[in-house]
Amino acid sequence: MLAVSLAVAYVPTLLGLSAAPALARMQPDDRTVVDGLVFGALLFLFADFMSLTANLGVGAADLIWRGALLASFAGGLVVFAGLERLGGAAPARLAVWWAVGVGLHSLAEGIVVGHNLTLGLAQALRPLAVLSFVLHKVVEGLSVAVLMARGQRTGLPLQVMLASVAALPLAAGALLGAVRLAGAASSIFYALGAGSVAFILPAFAASRSRHPAAWTAAGAAGFLFVAVAALLHEL
Repeated sequence: MLAVSLAVAYVPTLLGLSAAPALARMQPDDRTVVDGLVFGALLFLFADFMSLTANLGVGAADLIWRGALLASFAGGLVVFAGLERLGGAAPARLAVWWAVGVGLHSLAEGIVVGHNLTLGLAQALRPLAVLSFVLHKVVEGLSVAVLMARGQRTGLPLQVMLASVAALPLAAGALLGAVRLAGAASSIFYALGAGSVAFILPAFAASRSRHPAAWTAAGAAGFLFVAVAALLHEL
């Protein structure tokens, strides 16, 4: 489980994070396009999380279950907003909060991965599915790197730490999935992750006013890139 987690989650996330020093050297205006790319990518992931939240759990039509999912989504949003309020909105701290949010998503994914591994490696590690997973982990790492770059905190130790926070929960989730933890639990973590995306999206929208056309075009490109990567998972 740990080996799979390192290969398909930790390494790609760290690869995305490794862009932080280069991003820190860019002028703020030049980072507008990167902000747009990340915003578009995360917007697709937000929609994907919401879909998974609704569809993975058993009994999604039940009113109590819907309430639990809604509370989880709101909880993810409120908790991260509270952390920002208590700890400050400095970009380096936002990078930490967002890495925790990615970790919640990774935990949910791990439950699904662990369940799939019980069906056999061929089912869980289909080449196109692995490529899809790796691409979106790189994007998640890049989104954390953008916030690190804004705060001029881009050292390798911090990259390694945030990659661990963001990606290694997948290993814990895989162990839970391997022991047949219900899909409902995965849905709860997807809902928490969706709340964290809703919290962080405005951080990547703030630069739009500098170059609206470039930001919007980059946002569309980021959205389409992650959408195509997701389609690979279905092939």
